[in-house]
Amino acid sequence: MVIDVFEHVINLNNAVEQVIRKLKIGGRLVVSVPTYDYPKFFGEAFDKNIGHLRHFTLEQLKSLFETRGLRTEMIKPYTYFYTSKLFSVYYKYNLKILNLILSPLLNMLSFFTEFIPKLPLTEIAAVFIKIH
Repeated sequence: MVIDVFEHVINLNNAVEQVIRKLKIGGRLVVSVPTYDYPKFFGEAFDKNIGHLRHFTLEQLKSLFETRGLRTEMIKPYTYFYTSKLFSVYYKYNLKILNLILSPLLNMLSFFTEFIPKLPLTEIAAVFIKIH
């Protein structure tokens, strides 16, 4: 699993190659990355402060791995408009009581907003399989 990593590395191609090299044929790689909408919800300053060097589209992420011999098993957005708004409040204030209230709410909201078409999204999740 490479969760929220590729947006932080300076040499993306090298990082991707190293991860793929470690995979066996038939091995699965789970990846998550932020989209170009991420800074719109969390703010440009927050985006830079946490070290994001890049953002991805579904097509860019898919191409990054398919051109290197992996097949896309699943790729989809997983953090949508409303969930992102709540996360931005959570990150801004980072209060323990908010954690107790927001964590379950964010999980439920992520599930339900998945069914609302054409909402902006801030994160992408994907599973790739090494085929050769």
